[in-house]
Amino acid sequence: MSRHSASRVTEAGLVLAALGLLALQAQRAHAGLVSTGSWPVIAGALVVGVLCADFATGIVHWFCDRFFDERTPLLGAALIRPFREHHADPQAMVRHGLLELHGNSAIPIIAALAAVQLLERGPPSVLAASFDAWLFVVAASSMATNQFHMWAHSASAPRIVRWLQGKGVILSPTRHAVHHRHGFDRSYCMTTGLLNPVLDRFDFFGRLERGVRALGSAVR
Repeated sequence: MSRHSASRVTEAGLVLAALGLLALQAQRAHAGLVSTGSWPVIAGALVVGVLCADFATGIVHWFCDRFFDERTPLLGAALIRPFREHHADPQAMVRHGLLELHGNSAIPIIAALAAVQLLERGPPSVLAASFDAWLFVVAASSMATNQFHMWAHSASAPRIVRWLQGKGVILSPTRHAVHHRHGFDRSYCMTTGLLNPVLDRFDFFGRLERGVRALGSAVR
């Protein structure tokens, strides 16, 4: 088997494992919702979950854009290269297949959901049901983020995707274009991009980077 074929097989396994765990988490969240009936609280957890996914993908994107490089062991080829590749060639990710697009994204999702599935469940409660719903939305949104990112670069996204982009439900080309227009130093969030204007206004990622670099210099 060639290295390319082996890579696709690995990515397929990761995607299938992530989807299987997402299905289990959805079942767990649904069971909690049915047992508690706390629709308003859990609906709030779902909204918070989407915003948390937006923020988390922003942190990952910022880190991969601003630290280390493509030659960094472990992280370089898997995470850093895909982000920086599309800076030079914004259409590169549009040409990627589904497995290549989502394989690496599945790894942290598998780790988080597998850990939760291994935990012993306590008695039904609103808190537990809200957490399960929140975690499902964070994981599902994070898993879908590369797809949203790719559609933000695509000139031929499906009509329903363009409608969702226009409503701000997922990352839009206009919202993401800010990242490319300004030297890749802002607007890192990629799930919906809703947090980008707020974080950019306060220079959140610029301040965070300066803090991390200052800390690194102090440690050295």
